Amino acid sequence: MRNLHWAAIALLASLPSAYLAWTNRDVPHFGAFHDDGLYYASAKSLAERGEYRYEFMPGDPANTKYAPGFAAYLAIAWKLNPRFPENLSLAVLLVLLSCPVFLFFTAVLLRRVAPKVSDREIAGLVIACGLTPTVGLLSGTLMSEMPFCALILCSIWLSDRYAG
Repeated sequence: MRNLHWAAIALLASLPSAYLAWTNRDVPHFGAFHDDGLYYASAKSLAERGEYRYEFMPGDPANTKYAPGFAAYLAIAWKLNPRFPENLSLAVLLVLLSCPVFLFFTAVLLRRVAPKVSDREIAGLVIACGLTPTVGLLSGTLMSEMPFCALILCSIWLSDRYAG
């Protein structure tokens, strides 16, 4: 039951990021970070050709700059809707889904490492984290930071839970 409580807090704390993503669902900032365009171009190559390449460069060289995991995740948007730029909002939604996961595992791990801190204080910290501009920005862009943070916190939780 306690995890359900943290899930509700995480969803609540994700609302500002969801609002930002919704109001910018046409993704006017796409390409502003440079990496987001490279991730998405690589995702297109994975979705359409099954190859991790830069199709926009002469000779279609292999993408050796980034690990393929995030691009493979973004390739889901290309598979569901192969029309660019209409599929950008779907890709942002995929990134946004990692925000409540990140906030949930933040709460669960805070509870684990700080047992003397009250649930109310942890909820306040998680909500404050969800309100930070950085979380809002990274939840609404095609950058890997938010999904990576969610995965790393989940990995820490799993390793702690199932360790010896």
